[in-house]
Amino acid sequence: MSYDSLLEQTQQALREVLPETIEVTDIELEGPHIVLYTKQLDAFLSGGDYLRQIAQRLRRRVLVRSDPATLSDPKEAEKAIRELIPAEAEISALFFEPETGEVTIEAANPGAAIGRQGAVLNELKRRIGWVPTVEALDAADLGLQQAAVDATRVGATFDDPHQAAVRVLSQGLLDTGIIDRTKFASVDAVIAERAYAPFYMHRTGHWIGMDVHDVGDYRERGAPRDEAGAPPWRTLQAGMTLTIEPGLYIRPAEGVPERYWNIGIRIEDDAIVTAAGCELITRDVPVAAGEIEALMQEARAAQPLKQ
Repeated sequence: MSYDSLLEQTQQALREVLPETIEVTDIELEGPHIVLYTKQLDAFLSGGDYLRQIAQRLRRRVLVRSDPATLSDPKEAEKAIRELIPAEAEISALFFEPETGEVTIEAANPGAAIGRQGAVLNELKRRIGWVPTVEALDAADLGLQQAAVDATRVGATFDDPHQAAVRVLSQGLLDTGIIDRTKFASVDAVIAERAYAPFYMHRTGHWIGMDVHDVGDYRERGAPRDEAGAPPWRTLQAGMTLTIEPGLYIRPAEGVPERYWNIGIRIEDDAIVTAAGCELITRDVPVAAGEIEALMQEARAAQPLKQ
């Protein structure tokens, strides 16, 4: 479908769904998403299920943002954010993106920052105009990454880093509500039922050396097999080199909070097993969201202004 055709369909859907009191000032395409800009964000959010109706007609995800002219000053917006979000959320950083009208909130307790059924974030949209998002998944992914790194050491098995990552990931899926706590009461239950598998469907690493996926067995050939008939995993030794790359992939699905849909996070490290644990040879590249966003802002600031 051409851009002009999609734009025409979007305008038709807006005419069918929105009352005349709500004006859409601009329409943009961001990948598969349609972005609507309006000066009446509060009316748009509180007036019913406008977005759902529009999305159903277009069969695409639809986002709504404040018209740039209505965005509050970032300093005033930050003051409102810190007043409205409870202290137990433990906000660590705020990142404003004027190009998209979004503000990213890094918080140790994302649930407190989001509020029940997104109540805090919706109120923030109304008060400041900026569209707030909470960094809940980056911390979870870094946590499982670090768990896998800590488990990569002499004497551990090749499977140990994967199991460490799965346990931390499963806890994060429960904490964020991506996996329903009413169905799985504990991390052990999530792991036993492999409820994490729809969000993490590959293993945590592989050998690396002369090739990206280097040759080598992952299990001990000729060793006694377990009850399932599988030989034991190889034991890590000093000098072995492998990747550590757990991931998290969230597709739209029933029961998964919509704010997490279509998010994918994957961090890869290359590690050399040493007597003291492992040496990461890839950490000249930043991996934390705050570090990446700071690097992007520095690069953007260094670009010459368009005349």
